[in-house]
Amino acid sequence: MKTVLALALLLATAALPAGSATAPQMTAKTILDTTTTGTGQPIELPGGKVRVIGLIVEIPPGYAPGYHRHPYPRYAYVLAGHLGVQDEHGATRTYGPGQLFVETRNGWHRPRVEGDETVKLLVIDQQPEDAKTNTIQQ
Repeated sequence: MKTVLALALLLATAALPAGSATAPQMTAKTILDTTTTGTGQPIELPGGKVRVIGLIVEIPPGYAPGYHRHPYPRYAYVLAGHLGVQDEHGATRTYGPGQLFVETRNGWHRPRVEGDETVKLLVIDQQPEDAKTNTIQQ
């Protein structure tokens, strides 16, 4: 009887994952896997050393910036609100909370808040160490 009980206990514990059955588990959810920008351009890295800049950007309703462009890859993850991005040809793509996108590179575009909630973005730039992140159209 003791042998059967010991065997049952051994089998029950062998079925549990390493560590406690209630231990927190790490998860990962892919939110973007792409080789192109939102307008279909290939994403390419500059040669040499790369500077990475992380920003939290807040765009209030009613803010109306002009067109601008980025010479290097810029990634934006929408934390709150809905953002429309209009390209130089008039096409608009809209992104909402939980969406990650790659901004157009070297193409003129401008953001617009869709709705009355401030847009909050996590923005990540990759560029050469001494480069500017964007150019604003005059």
